[in-house]
Amino acid sequence: MPNDLNLSQDAADDDQDLDTSLDLDTTPKDDDVATPADNADEGDQDSDDDDELSEEDKAKAASALEDKDKQDKVAHAFAKKQRQIAEERTKREAAESRAAEAERKLSEFTKPKRPGIPELPSAYDADFEAKMATRDKAITDRAIYDAQVAYSQTQVNEGRQAAQVQRQKEVKTKTEAFEANSKTLGLSADEMAEHDTTVALSLGKRHAETAEYLLDHADGPLIVKFLAKTPLELDKVSAMTPLQAAVYISSNIAPKAKTLKPVTPKIPAPVRVIDGHNSSSKDSPYLKGATFE
Repeated sequence: MPNDLNLSQDAADDDQDLDTSLDLDTTPKDDDVATPADNADEGDQDSDDDDELSEEDKAKAASALEDKDKQDKVAHAFAKKQRQIAEERTKREAAESRAAEAERKLSEFTKPKRPGIPELPSAYDADFEAKMATRDKAITDRAIYDAQVAYSQTQVNEGRQAAQVQRQKEVKTKTEAFEANSKTLGLSADEMAEHDTTVALSLGKRHAETAEYLLDHADGPLIVKFLAKTPLELDKVSAMTPLQAAVYISSNIAPKAKTLKPVTPKIPAPVRVIDGHNSSSKDSPYLKGATFE
């Protein structure tokens, strides 16, 4: 073999003189030389193995990326809903402010009593013309008063109605955001519909503020699921005031509810891209110094 050290003894001499020679023949034998063709075959085999493994990894990565893409889209929709909620809240507060201002003006207008109208004076009265002038002014003052009150009342009604409409839109958007958040957290619509019904029936109308608190909470769907699956905790929350319930949910329920979040599969490490080159490439370290024609 090349580069092997071989010791041989010459048996032709009968005088027992040992002629020890050192065989340093480094000429490679045909069987020992790795030809470019051999390396190419080996490279092709390695490439085939890599391709087979890469396809499996690519499939896993593609599936994980698809799931992540879906979650990103849902999260984007949820964030968009949150911005919409903020805008609608601003509009509702503005409508409520206008309604409050109209009520204040209405209260100011109605503080003085409604102007009275004197009786029609007798044509025989000496000051008939003066009394008629006073009466005419009273009629005008009453008309102005009634117009101001009617206008203010209209403003109040419109303000209240606008605030109510914005409130309904806000709640609707919060509900849609809650549903989008449920998808982000990996909870199915059917599952959440059942949990929502259970919690809503238990809380009742007295806990409208608590229900809205759950809609606004980032982990609201998980908290609802936890309460629906834990009747004792749900009964405890239902027996509290809305303020007490919010504090208790934040400090005791929310941390436990986080454990119900489904585990998101991790994305595999980036797949090594196979460029089609094998060990027969001119860049192969095994062929350094070789000349290709």
